[in-house]
Order: sequence, then C-alpha cells, then structure tokens
Amino acid sequence: MLAPDAKVVLIGGPKTNRVLGPVGHLLGSKLGSVRCSQEALFALCKPNREDLKLLAELLEQGTIVPVIDRRFALADVAEALRYQGEGHPRGKVVVAVTS
Repeated sequence: MLAPDAKVVLIGGPKTNRVLGPVGHLLGSKLGSVRCSQEALFALCKPNREDLKLLAELLEQGTIVPVIDRRFALADVAEALRYQGEGHPRGKVVVAVTS
C-alpha cells in the first residue's frame, strides 16, 4: 500500500525478457503510474563507495526507510531464497548475518 501522494523508486526487476532484462518491467510500472496519484520512478546505476556512504547516512538518519517483508536467519537462507523465488514479497527479504 502506498499513500496517495507516495513515490516508489524501482531498482531492477524481473528478467523475464531476454533482450530488455528488467527494463520492460520498469517501463511498464512507470506507464501504470500515469493514471494514479502515486508516482513510479526508476533508477539504473553502478554503485560506488561515495554513493553507498550517502545511502548509509540517509538510512541512519531515517530520511529513507526500507520496507522489509520478512527476515531470515543465515541458517534459513534456502527458505529465504525459496520465498523470494515465489515472487510475492511485499518488500525486501533480509538474511541476517551475525558474527
């Protein structure tokens, strides 16, 4: 669920098309958002150290908040991959790696 004035930023997507990869999904989402008040944006990038540091700062400040669907322990990584592979998570699937 998104708030009426929300923006969703898509990064990647399913690779159902061998030629376009996830681009078809991203463009379809963008076109689908034309008829509603929410806006779909997408980003294609090659992360670098500076960008990842900025992203970490924004997360720490609470400026951006990730949507986490489910968390799994490292011992349950096979189950996490199965869940992700079903294609229905409503947020990120997290595998906790602790030392």
